[in-house]
Amino acid sequence: MTHVPYRGTALAVTDLLAGQVTMVFADPVSALPHIKSGALRALAVTSKERSPITQDVPTIAESGYPDFDAIAWHGILAPQNTPAPIIAKLHDQIVAALKDPATKALIEAQAMQTVGDTPEHFAAFIRQDITVWKTVAAQADVSVN
Repeated sequence: MTHVPYRGTALAVTDLLAGQVTMVFADPVSALPHIKSGALRALAVTSKERSPITQDVPTIAESGYPDFDAIAWHGILAPQNTPAPIIAKLHDQIVAALKDPATKALIEAQAMQTVGDTPEHFAAFIRQDITVWKTVAAQADVSVN
């Protein structure tokens, strides 16, 4: 494969549809409408488990790379010195919003999953994710110009 840098996944998907590139690692929001219409074929998902919205698409792990697990995630962050009571209140409101059926349905329709875990767990997840990608960058000899 040859890496072709794009300024966004939507542009890469547009070029895939136009036949300018032969494959794309795309986010679900950009690719799902085209997969559902039959214009694109999903080969695999990058998470450890199959996506609830595309159960028929295997994971890369199922396709022969058992340790492969690469997900995109979204989170809500606050400045480091935000007082604990404010963090607690924000957390409670965010978790309540994530449990709202309409919000949950909207998020899941975009092939995303809600978590709403504790701020401490999310911080640990971010630290672990940074470690994983630092290792990947080092193994690939990636440097910043």
